[in-house]
Amino acid sequence: MKKIPPTNNVYHVCPGEEVVMVFTPFAGADPEMITISHANQPGQPGHALDPDAGSHDTPTFRFTVTQAVGGSEAVNYECDFSGAVTADTRFELTLTGSQGGQDLEGPTVFADDQNKLIDLAFDVRSICQ
Repeated sequence: MKKIPPTNNVYHVCPGEEVVMVFTPFAGADPEMITISHANQPGQPGHALDPDAGSHDTPTFRFTVTQAVGGSEAVNYECDFSGAVTADTRFELTLTGSQGGQDLEGPTVFADDQNKLIDLAFDVRSICQ
């Protein structure tokens, strides 16, 4: 997996690559505030991803790329900041691909951000490294 600059929201992946997304909560962010949806094609309805068992404090989600070279997949995540939050309340995202790319930074979502629904695109390429 490789991040495609200048955006934080587009990544190149390989067919069959496993993508792991780790959300680290800060300043009172509750891990229950985040929901993830994965779509096999951008613009199509997605299905909810459940966090890995045992990852309650740092929600970890994973999916395997199913599209062929030239295809694209999408993930969106939504943060519902409710309760006692501050301007520093946030989730920081890191992504790792099974065929390259370790601890890549994804978009950080703060409690006072206007947009709390983030879309990520995973474009399938034959070479990931």
